[in-house]
Amino acid sequence: MAYDTMESTTGAAVARTHQIMDVAQDAADRAGAYVQRQVAHISDRARDLARAVGESMEGYTGRPAGVLVSDVREYVRAHPLQMLGAMVGVGYIIGKLMTRD
Repeated sequence: MAYDTMESTTGAAVARTHQIMDVAQDAADRAGAYVQRQVAHISDRARDLARAVGESMEGYTGRPAGVLVSDVREYVRAHPLQMLGAMVGVGYIIGKLMTRD
């Protein structure tokens, strides 16, 4: 009698565990699909924003953004200490602005 009760209780526990695992798997699948949709949406928005910024830069300067980035990279390589000093100065100013009351 005790064996039958223990066996039926164990069987019920195993069935409930499988049910919980199925529910958890469904929730994980839905969460994964949601995250994939959100990542795709964010990626599309970032691509649109990058395109708009590139077009704005080209409109203001008359040169594509890639050329401007290349020019900045060359300038930094040619004048590393000046750029380091400029970045320290910018960081100092931003730090002062952020800690103002």
